[in-house]
Amino acid sequence: MKKHMRYISFSVVLIFLISISSCKSIGSSNTSKTIRGVINIWCSEEYEASMKFVAQSFKKVYPKTTINIKVIDGKDFNIEDKLQDEAHIFMIQDKDTPYYLKKYKDKLADVTSIVNNHKNLFKKETLNNISFNEKIYAVPIESNPYVMVYRKDIFSKYKIKIEDINTWDDYIDQYEKLKRDSKVSYSFLTGNPMDYYEMLLNQLNKVLIDSKDNMYISSSESMKSINLIRELRKRGILKDNKERFSLNSIKSGKVVSFIANYKELKILEEKAPELKGKFKIAAMPSFEAGGNKFVCINGKNLIALDNNKYTNLINTFFEFLLDNEKLQLDLFTQYSIFPCNLNIQRSKALLNPVEYFGADKVWQFLSNVQKQSFYNSYSANYAYINSEFEKHIYDIMKEKKSLKENTSDVEKRLKEMIKNTGF
Repeated sequence: MKKHMRYISFSVVLIFLISISSCKSIGSSNTSKTIRGVINIWCSEEYEASMKFVAQSFKKVYPKTTINIKVIDGKDFNIEDKLQDEAHIFMIQDKDTPYYLKKYKDKLADVTSIVNNHKNLFKKETLNNISFNEKIYAVPIESNPYVMVYRKDIFSKYKIKIEDINTWDDYIDQYEKLKRDSKVSYSFLTGNPMDYYEMLLNQLNKVLIDSKDNMYISSSESMKSINLIRELRKRGILKDNKERFSLNSIKSGKVVSFIANYKELKILEEKAPELKGKFKIAAMPSFEAGGNKFVCINGKNLIALDNNKYTNLINTFFEFLLDNEKLQLDLFTQYSIFPCNLNIQRSKALLNPVEYFGADKVWQFLSNVQKQSFYNSYSANYAYINSEFEKHIYDIMKEKKSLKENTSDVEKRLKEMIKNTGF
């Protein structure tokens, strides 16, 4: 009898939980019939397919809506030019977000209440960068942790233990050992020195110019980063190239170590099956023993134009995106968008071993990098200062003057430029 009663009690509880779950389902039938209108999502070509997938998922729940994906090339979306008879959403880089928030503060939708309902899903620092005057104007959609990748078969062949590479000095020493013992011209890092400068400065808990417009070009951290880039270039470890990640070079067997993000690791998995089991993923080397190894920069956010006519439509879209964790998981597994959402980072898809990378839990490792990385909010002037500083970085590395003198001169000039043209 007791057993029978326990079964009835369990059934009642189960029915209750199912009923509660159904009440929380995304887009109730009554709501879905009243939501209508057109949304234009503006993004780069790289995100066209993923945003189309989001649009299709939204339309299934809200059939009276239309979402157009607009591919745009360029840093400034010229928000003032967009039509006001439709809703407009823009995908922007994390480091560009404060610029848009400050420049278009009176034209952007306030999404504070929507994001606050989900704030426990994100790192606190993630939300700081999308806030202005204590209001939130963007929805985080992608995180971008970086890791170091090694050809473990080649390192093992020459008796180099990847686990012993802890600092950048170790990295340089093992490069020299491999070069000496193999007598093969293996390639290591390639790309634009400015990309490496941003990563290295982030490793040292600094950005070029922060949210309070403190500039760090002449700081000790900046000079450490520049000195390391000088040394890597001088030894041939870092070679100038338009591409930091070249699939063809990696497939040729010439590249034995490189820095990559989640998208690039997925490209390897999908387009270089012949290299399965030959890579080892590790944190980037630190500047000194026990120093920070974690770098996560260049994430993506969504912002929307403020339009009273379409406030409900825009809010519904953002709520749909944040509530629908299955959709976020699909973006991760099918479209290589690494989630900001900490719940997704705890999902089975991220925690499972990845056979391609020797059954290591690589995606979980990326999640740990994202969680432990330093994060400092950017200045609204960041994109402008970054672009101007890039014009000087090669001259700074030529060593015609002392590094302190070089960086101080450039910093002084850029501070003057902000006074005249910045916010």
